[in-house]
Amino acid sequence: MRVSDETETGDTYACIGNVDVTFKGFDEQFATRVVADRARRTVNVDLVRGPFRHLHNRWQLDPRDGGATRVHFFIDYEFRNPVLGLLARTNTRYAVAQIMEAFRTEATRRFAPPSV
Repeated sequence: MRVSDETETGDTYACIGNVDVTFKGFDEQFATRVVADRARRTVNVDLVRGPFRHLHNRWQLDPRDGGATRVHFFIDYEFRNPVLGLLARTNTRYAVAQIMEAFRTEATRRFAPPSV
């Protein structure tokens, strides 16, 4: 993933995320517009270009007691290519697990207290 066109205004950070994905013989590139709103604790991701008819992803981060955070993850997408659509549907659990693991890894890297 490459990030470009970063802007920041008040509580809002925006960028373009350019993604290269290779999976089971398919190699696809797509770009999304990412808008993070710190005050609302949301991240919205929308398609700029790529192999999708549509793509919308939303993250909602709700603070909990004890410093925990509940993460709500929503994604709605449809591929233009029916073969890619079938491949995506049959691997949804794997894809979501990979996304959540990447999220946990990055959150830990950024926000975990230093180990003693």
